[in-house]
Amino acid sequence: QLMMNYATTHHFILGANFHGGIELVNYPWDTWTTAQNPHADHNWFYTISRQYADLAQANSPAGYMTGENNGVTQGGDWYVVMGGRQDYMNYFHHCKEVTIELSNTKLLSTDLLPAHWNYNRESLLTHIENALYGIHGFVTNPNGEPLNATITVVGHDKDNSHAATNPQFGNYIRMLLPGTYTLRYEAYGYIPQTVS
Repeated sequence: QLMMNYATTHHFILGANFHGGIELVNYPWDTWTTAQNPHADHNWFYTISRQYADLAQANSPAGYMTGENNGVTQGGDWYVVMGGRQDYMNYFHHCKEVTIELSNTKLLSTDLLPAHWNYNRESLLTHIENALYGIHGFVTNPNGEPLNATITVVGHDKDNSHAATNPQFGNYIRMLLPGTYTLRYEAYGYIPQTVS
């Protein structure tokens, strides 16, 4: 509940939560298998998850971050869980979040933390850099004041995968794989705008 309240008062766009017990990156959805309902950004999530695991493997001893499918899995394909944080952040807060399982040991002893930081440092920094890629901008009214708007990738977005502006500033970031997209901008009281 504390995390839910915190997420409501902040405008997160990219995230990761961390667990132990296996070594892999788990991406949405956890609620459904890929066959049942793939995330609209399934390919983007796979790409950034594969990037994370590859970098962790390159910066660690052989065999690290190789759980499930060589260090990457779609959550529901691994096992279905409803009500998890990853799906909550993605669905209700439009925050592209993954779950990173850092160690086969559920709770690492403190003497192992520096080594695991070194294994994951480049992966973590690169994960954060993903917020720099895609489509960025501001949605404002004619006076330049920020609007609370949604940005939808037409023919792509579903299940709340659209982006939302930070209503305080009107800025948004829609992380996507390279390509050409049609975007629809909508704000209450304004005529929707569509841009390629």
